Amino acid sequence: LDPLSNNLLIFSAKSKAGSTGKQMKVNQDIAFASQKLAEGVKAFVVCDGHGLNGHLVSAFIKSRLLSTF
Repeated sequence: LDPLSNNLLIFSAKSKAGSTGKQMKVNQDIAFASQKLAEGVKAFVVCDGHGLNGHLVSAFIKSRLLSTF
């Protein structure tokens, strides 16, 4: 497939949860893409969560942004 002629959006993201050395932490990162914007405009978003509720903040940002696109 030709990504330009078929409006196909392909991207990749990689994330790794941290650790304390003894225990793995919750992965708080979220990455997503959207092409539901103005013609030809695409959004690529990375939310890099930190702190006790970083995963909740990342999920909230993703939810809010996707509902506005």
